[in-house]
Amino acid sequence: MNKYIFTLIIFSALGWGLFSCNPDCNTSSNGNISIDSGPAVLAGRENQILLRSIPANFLRGREVFIDNPIPNGPPLEVDAAFEPMLDGLIVTIPEEASSISTPNVYVDDPDCSSNLLAVDPLQIRSEEFFFTNDAFIVPPIPLIIIPAPAVTPPINVTNAWLTPYDRDYCIWFVPNKDENDNELPQLRVFDPATEKLTDGPDKSGSREFIAPCAGDEVITARDNQHGNPVSGIIDKDANFIQIQIDRTRKGLGVETFTGKFIEPVSLPDDPEWKVTGPCTNRSVNETGAFMLLTSESTGQQLLLIHGVDL
Repeated sequence: MNKYIFTLIIFSALGWGLFSCNPDCNTSSNGNISIDSGPAVLAGRENQILLRSIPANFLRGREVFIDNPIPNGPPLEVDAAFEPMLDGLIVTIPEEASSISTPNVYVDDPDCSSNLLAVDPLQIRSEEFFFTNDAFIVPPIPLIIIPAPAVTPPINVTNAWLTPYDRDYCIWFVPNKDENDNELPQLRVFDPATEKLTDGPDKSGSREFIAPCAGDEVITARDNQHGNPVSGIIDKDANFIQIQIDRTRKGLGVETFTGKFIEPVSLPDDPEWKVTGPCTNRSVNETGAFMLLTSESTGQQLLLIHGVDL
């Protein structure tokens, strides 16, 4: 009997040792997977999100699933590709998945149990969520951009910079200038008490606002992103950008973005994404400069195009 018990103990110890020596299995329990591209995406279109993990290599080769919009259907596999430049997995959420407001996202876990690891639920929201709620979020970009640094920065930063996927949203950058009228990296900040949103760059500072062509009703609805002072630096020589958008007057905080000027090589080959101008007034034959910013608080990307024809 003692010999039998001893044999069982030996085999149990060997089995535990083999299990604990599986590094992938250990990694699985410490994956710390998160959606690292913003808190929500816009309904009614295809979107991309970025998944990251600790360590980053845990996500290499993993399959990704999302709750099936068909009731009681199995999780729906979605396209996913690991991007080394971003140390994460770019996941494409199909338009048909937007019928679920808060679907769960899953990553496969074949190393240990062949089950699915649940990630934080994804928020799929209407435009009202982004533009009229108390916790304003900048317009959500529908894809993850892999930045290709610009070879030549724009000659002038001063002007309106718009999001090509939401032409109403705008940041007007006004750098300080030296005695020779050359732009300096430091931005001049808009003062809501003494300056008007409609004033030119010689009379007002940098601000976040809704383009006038949006109409009064839209501007009122999107008040949280209208008329907010912007400070920071835009260093063209070093290709470094860091700005702070101050929404404290609207009961919100200060959001910091960092980024750089980029070449539009990773943007869709569509004039909608590359031509300048607000609303429907666009210069079809003119492509502006681009800057890609990332929110330090949410991880969400913000793409801006230089409105050279304003």
